[in-house]
Amino acid sequence: RGLGDVYKRQAINSALHKQALVQASRHQLEAQQDLSRSAEARLLPALSLNAATIWTQSRSGQPVFVSANGAREMLGQIRLHVPIFAPQTRALSKLSEDRVTIERFHLLQTRLSVAAQVSMTYYRLALSNNMIAIWRRALVTARQVFQATRDSYAAGTRSRLALKQAQLNLLRIQSKLKQTLAQSVAMRQVLALQTGLGSHLPTLAKISTPLKPLPDLSKIQSRAMQAQPLLRTADAQIQAAHAQLQFHQSVRLPVFSANAAYGVDTATIPHSAQLGWQASLSLQMPIFGFGRNRDQIAAAREQVAALQAAKSALQMQIRSRLAQDAGTARAASIALKDAGEIEHSAQAVYD
Repeated sequence: RGLGDVYKRQAINSALHKQALVQASRHQLEAQQDLSRSAEARLLPALSLNAATIWTQSRSGQPVFVSANGAREMLGQIRLHVPIFAPQTRALSKLSEDRVTIERFHLLQTRLSVAAQVSMTYYRLALSNNMIAIWRRALVTARQVFQATRDSYAAGTRSRLALKQAQLNLLRIQSKLKQTLAQSVAMRQVLALQTGLGSHLPTLAKISTPLKPLPDLSKIQSRAMQAQPLLRTADAQIQAAHAQLQFHQSVRLPVFSANAAYGVDTATIPHSAQLGWQASLSLQMPIFGFGRNRDQIAAAREQVAALQAAKSALQMQIRSRLAQDAGTARAASIALKDAGEIEHSAQAVYD
């Protein structure tokens, strides 16, 4: 059992490292992390270079446009922009953080799905290998029975019907063995594709009887409600929808910013050779948008409600799936116990 767990873990680790689905999810997470850092940087001060030159345009000797300081204005400054109160930018930063959380749980869910698929294929392959061993042993016995029946038929002590029945049983077991061998080859190919190991698949250990009893269904469901990546993703999506709602609500709020510049601006400095400072405060606040913001806020609220309902549906789906799987596991345990009793009775009959 311990050796089988080691081989299975090796197959799962290889799949998690090589499967393109996991790599794509990991790249999505890294891309979202980059976008989140970019959104956070928008809340910090920013330096920029502002350079320009303006000429006077005239028509028939009359100026059409004259710069503030003569026929030509020169501008060359280093500018510093400091956001003081920017609710929309802050809401976008929060939204980016929530999207990082979503992608993180998407990656976790992808890894969990890949591990589950590899585990299922691993056990199916191990089961088919056990069935091959069983059918091969049965084939040896069937050949012995057929040979003995054919000798008895030749001696006149067995009927032709008995000979045909022994032959039919031999053919049936040969057919079952061929089918199981084909299934084993298919499962091995699937496992090789899932793990990326090709022909270097680990040796599979024989499946042993589970030692631990099945846990209580309520405990399984309680743990799933706390740790299932799908539910964690749903929570993160709801938080992201709240951030989107805050973004639309913040459109109604004012935006304060401060600007400072140092350099040459002939519109305000008489001589272009002189350098000077400029500073400004700006306020931007929407007054009326003909219901545009109101409709966006209403849509964002509906999105939050839809995601909350989807989470409830997901919880019900997970509980239902766990109940089905628990029922299947109990049925398998009962069948395993009954098979042991049948084996014991058959051995007693044989003895």
